[in-house]
Amino acid sequence: MLCGISSVAGVRGFPGGGAYSASKAAATIYLEALRLELKAPQIAVVTVAPGYIDTPMTQVNPYAMPFKMSAPAAAAKVARCIARRHAYTSSLANGLGGAIAEMAADSVYDALFEKSARKPRGLPT
Repeated sequence: MLCGISSVAGVRGFPGGGAYSASKAAATIYLEALRLELKAPQIAVVTVAPGYIDTPMTQVNPYAMPFKMSAPAAAAKVARCIARRHAYTSSLANGLGGAIAEMAADSVYDALFEKSARKPRGLPT
């Protein structure tokens, strides 16, 4: 069994989070490839996109994080996903948000997110 943690942030690029979005997109695709490659030797590969987790990394975010959960709650959720062996699991709210973001026309997505709050990066403003 192999479990990788990803994010719906890998579906579309979030302003101020380009590297994070890119790394999560890469993780999701890599895990998908591994799932297919390791199927014959019967090694299950599970990808989990748990949503926002209350950690020091998220505590500095200057934007709303709907459905944020504690680290113990997130760990329990990941454990349930592993036990179920679903190929890809995301929280309902994040999954719906990711699906909407993925289907939105670029002009709509840009209008909604281009001026959204960003994680502090120490870059000149």
